[in-house]
Amino acid sequence: MGKLDGKIALVTGGNSGIGLATAKLFVKEGAYVFITGRCEAELSAASKEIGRNVTSVQGDVSKLDDLDRLFAQIKQQLDVVFANAGIAQFAPHISRRCQPAIPFVAVHPVPLKIIPNLENRFVVSRQGEEGADHEGNRYS
Repeated sequence: MGKLDGKIALVTGGNSGIGLATAKLFVKEGAYVFITGRCEAELSAASKEIGRNVTSVQGDVSKLDDLDRLFAQIKQQLDVVFANAGIAQFAPHISRRCQPAIPFVAVHPVPLKIIPNLENRFVVSRQGEEGADHEGNRYS
């Protein structure tokens, strides 16, 4: 038995990198996983790579209409959410004494849309190193 047998998981940005690796691990542990991404070709390739127990949903998690479409497709209670999608702009490192400003925009409206679909579970987010349980208790 896997740690996630019978669980339903959502991995945003599950079409590549950490999101794809997480989706693969969740499936290996027994979960059915929904993955999201903006590029249909990458989503299709990721679904084939994962192989089973996966549904890909094309969309941009920074757009509430895309999130509505995502949750309309999921149609069931979520047990695990891995809010992985985000956008970063990197600047070159200038010197060790003078750090350039590196703008970072985290795209995490997902938890706001998830709350009605996620009961008594944890939300995992890459934004910062903290999370919260269903009662709002913070952990790191």
